[in-house]
Amino acid sequence: MAKLDFLLDNIGDLKLTNGDLVFDDATLQLQEAILVIEKGDLKHAPLLGVGLANWLLDDEVNSSGLKREIIGQFEADGMTIEKVDLSDLGKLVIVANYG
Repeated sequence: MAKLDFLLDNIGDLKLTNGDLVFDDATLQLQEAILVIEKGDLKHAPLLGVGLANWLLDDEVNSSGLKREIIGQFEADGMTIEKVDLSDLGKLVIVANYG
């Protein structure tokens, strides 16, 4: 199931087409936000966020801990997880959808 919402452009501004807001499937956009934000960044959801940058800055990334965190955060946001592959930290593979 798609998560419909207003889309953002590549710099984080509201995406416009002919002066109108673009409303479409925002699942990937929401997944990216959950991965990037830190817990406490959102006043209305202070426990939401993986804080991926901090995980990757750690000299010894605990991939199993990161995988648990991603799955937990995505499930808490209402997603069903099909696959999380962190074998190559330069290319995370996550398949999850709302529904």
